[in-house]
Amino acid sequence: MTFPHRPYGFRNHLISLPFLTLLAIPLLGWSAAGCADSGPGSSATSDASDASEETDADVPVLTDAGWDSTEPSGPLEALANPQEAPLSGLQILAIDSEETGLEVKIRGVGLKDLFGVACHIVWDPEILSLESLTAASPLTTDIPSQSILHERDGGRAVYGTARFHTSSWGQFDYKGVDLDDAVFATFKFSPVAAGETIIAFRDLGRDVRDASLKPIEDLEWVDLPVTVAHSDEGAK
Repeated sequence: MTFPHRPYGFRNHLISLPFLTLLAIPLLGWSAAGCADSGPGSSATSDASDASEETDADVPVLTDAGWDSTEPSGPLEALANPQEAPLSGLQILAIDSEETGLEVKIRGVGLKDLFGVACHIVWDPEILSLESLTAASPLTTDIPSQSILHERDGGRAVYGTARFHTSSWGQFDYKGVDLDDAVFATFKFSPVAAGETIIAFRDLGRDVRDASLKPIEDLEWVDLPVTVAHSDEGAK
């Protein structure tokens, strides 16, 4: 008796999509949006510009109530600006929490026949510092799945998750799952300095596959703009 045989290749040896993520890891030279250096000579120009823009309004003045300083005070606070949820795709969304800092989740919405997901999440490390990250396993249902989530230098994290294939009589079988609304991972950030950044899906290195291991097209990737300000500024 002979068993059906398929040519040796990528399909027969793909256990989980995180391997797709590993292929993108050598791209460590990439710099997150908003973190690029200004280039040689920019410092002197910036200093001159700052000096020219300084006015009397920037200098504390003595009033009947005492010294009035324009310097911001109070602790830093990260304020998320959530975007509209996608009909089908992945979204970075802030989580309501009583704790200090900013907690966000990678949310999947309207995903059909899903077998695996791989992506890079980026932010400005001069504005936000990553405190913790946790991977979930929404693809584990009737068969197990595997997830990886690692922080990289320069304000970046690598995420991947995929279901395992099943084997029958020498054949590899792949089975997807439908997800209406699921959490793939959570991140907790603390504010470092006042400014604006976007917690975003990096364009390169993102991949979503169905049970036939083909890319799922026409998905939305929704990022999360964040403003970090002193608490007294946020109240204005």
